[in-house]
Amino acid sequence: MIYLLLCILCSVLLFLAFRSYKTFKINTLQAVVVNYYICVVTGWITFGKTSQLSLVSFENPWFKYTLMLGAAFMLIFFLTALTTQLVSVTVGSLASKTSLVVPVIFSLYVFKTQQKTFDWINYAGIVLALVAIVLSTIKKSKDTAEKSASGTHNGRNFLLALLVFLLSGLSDTTLNYLNYAHIRPETNAMFLIILFGVAALSGTLFVIFRVLTGKDRLLVRNLVGGVYLGIPNFFSLYFLLKALSAFNNDGAFIFPILNIGIILLSSILAVILFKERLSRMNQVGIMVAILAMFCIAYQEIMKYMQG
Repeated sequence: MIYLLLCILCSVLLFLAFRSYKTFKINTLQAVVVNYYICVVTGWITFGKTSQLSLVSFENPWFKYTLMLGAAFMLIFFLTALTTQLVSVTVGSLASKTSLVVPVIFSLYVFKTQQKTFDWINYAGIVLALVAIVLSTIKKSKDTAEKSASGTHNGRNFLLALLVFLLSGLSDTTLNYLNYAHIRPETNAMFLIILFGVAALSGTLFVIFRVLTGKDRLLVRNLVGGVYLGIPNFFSLYFLLKALSAFNNDGAFIFPILNIGIILLSSILAVILFKERLSRMNQVGIMVAILAMFCIAYQEIMKYMQG
């Protein structure tokens, strides 16, 4: 459970980092690309050993998946940003967060890695988790353009949201599968280092294109933003792999609890640190999230209480 809690904490630190970008006028794209390089450095300094390089080979089953996942990380980021800009912040956030359905379905019906027999209470918890995510994510927009955006280009908007949903879900599913079938504990760090390295190179090409076409400028503050994003980003994924291993790669348990935990803690910190106001719907969403967590994990909770 400690790995899951650490993953939630690191993921919330990502939220705080992104939240600061608006205040300091940091270019999110450039900061994200720098963050991937920092992830590589963090992983190597913390876990990297020259002897581990011998464990990396083009013949490793997970190597080709790592290349695809690294590129997918940047693609998902780009599509999420595009959805947020062209449709709305709410749609982009919902498409990303509700994608937990994909790894849950694969975990239950394809990988069959759940540690316990899921009963109707557990399934109700998964449904409640989705409801909680929707309720706690919805924000009232004062932006007329954002309000009207969903009423135009409906086909394009739906396609963008669908791509974010599917790619985010498949990315988490692939991580779960690789951790379940191919990645050994001693190769965890090298897997992540290569993964973030590919993401960094993919993102660099995109940044170079935008700079050369005059759409962006390279600024020091964007570099700084990437530095304090990268460290928690590396450990959020590292602890996710550890949590999956600790729970027998039970994605049906891990991903709903992870998403709900992030929402709960980030909402609390947003109120305390940034004086954000939660709507009545957001407050209901948080209460539903707590109920969902209990439904999904009630067997573990009861077992713990019984000693």
